[in-house]
Amino acid sequence: MGKIRRERQGREIGLREMAKVNGVRPTCLSKVERDEFRLPYELARGDGKAVR
Repeated sequence: MGKIRRERQGREIGLREMAKVNGVRPTCLSKVERDEFRLPYELARGDGKAVR
C-alpha cells in the first residue's frame, strides 16, 4: 500500500473527500495510491491539503 493511502486512512479521510479537497477525481487518486498513475509535477508538488 502506498504512502498516500496509509496517511489518508490513518487520518480517517475518505478517498472521495481527499480527492475533492485536492481537486482531483477519485478514480485518479485511487490509481495514484496503487502506483498505476503518476500525477503531473504541478499536482504532485501541491500542498496536500487533506493529509495535513
